[in-house]
Amino acid sequence: PLAPLSDPKGRYGDYTTRPEVVLDRSVHVRTHYDRREIRLAPRIPLDLVHVPGAADPIRLQAYFTRRSPGTRVPTVVLLPILGNTALMVDVFAARLAEQGMHACIVLRREESLEPKEDVASLEAEARVSLIRARQAVTWLAARPDVDPARLGTLGISAGAIQGVMLAGTDVRLQTHAWLLGGGPLADVVMESREGRIEEGREVLKAALDASDRRLHRLLQTGLRSDPLKLARHVDPAGVLMVLARRDRSVPHERGRDLWRALGRPRLEETPLGHYTTFALLPWLLDVTTEHFRQRFGLRRRLGGGGAPSIR
Repeated sequence: PLAPLSDPKGRYGDYTTRPEVVLDRSVHVRTHYDRREIRLAPRIPLDLVHVPGAADPIRLQAYFTRRSPGTRVPTVVLLPILGNTALMVDVFAARLAEQGMHACIVLRREESLEPKEDVASLEAEARVSLIRARQAVTWLAARPDVDPARLGTLGISAGAIQGVMLAGTDVRLQTHAWLLGGGPLADVVMESREGRIEEGREVLKAALDASDRRLHRLLQTGLRSDPLKLARHVDPAGVLMVLARRDRSVPHERGRDLWRALGRPRLEETPLGHYTTFALLPWLLDVTTEHFRQRFGLRRRLGGGGAPSIR
C-alpha cells in the first residue's frame, strides 16, 4: 500500500504559498504553443540559506499549449539531465505541448553543479533543489489554465532521480515518465562512469581523506534525500520507467533497484547505453507522450501517433 506523504516536518519546504513572479516574457510563439521564460522568487528555509545560489530566482522554461478559452489543461514538470541546460528535455516539452499539455522545465542552478567537499553539502543541495521544484509546482497549479488534478513529471538521468524524490515529497504529482534514473544515490555515486560524477567522487574522497568503502558508508548515512527512500510514497500506477541495459552513467542494476523500490511500475528497456539510447529519440518521444496522454485522458492530436513497446 502507498505510504503516507513523507514530509511531516517540512524538510522540503512550504508549498502552500505561491511564489512571486519576477519575470515572465514570451520567447517564441509556435502554432501549438507559446514558449515563455519565467523567473520566480523562492522561499528558502533558514537552515538552507547558506547554500550557494539557493535564493536565486527559480528559472522556468515553459511551453504553454494552445487551448480553448476557459479550459484547464494537464501540466508536466520537466527535470533536466546533469547540467545547467534544457538539452534534450526541451524536445520532450515541445512534443507534450503539441499534444495539448503544458510543459515546464525547471532549470538547474550553476552552483548545484559544483563538486562538494562534504556529504552534508550534497544533502543540503538535494533539499534546495526539491524545495525550488515544489515551489514551481505551486506556481503552476495556481494558474487558471492548469488543471491541478492532472500534474506530473518527466525526468532524464539526474532529472529522473530528482523526479522520484519530488514525487515522493509532493502528493499533487501523480503521473510520471522517468528515463535512465536509478538509486540509491550512494551506489550511483560510487559506481557511475559519468565524468562529472567521477570528478565529484574524487573531490569528496580527497576532502574527507576517505577510501571508497568509507565514502560509500558516509553517503549511505548522510543522504537522507534519496530516491529509494522516497519511492514508497509514489503510486506505481502512474509511473513509466525507461532503462538502458548497457548504461554505465547510471548503472542498469541501480535502475532496476529503483524500479523494484517503486513497486515494479511499467518498465521499458533498451539494449543500448546511457547516451546511445537517444538514438531511439522518436520512440522515446512517442512512448512518453502516449503515457501522459492516456493517463490524463487526452485525445491524440494530428501527428501524435501511439508508441509500441520496444520489446
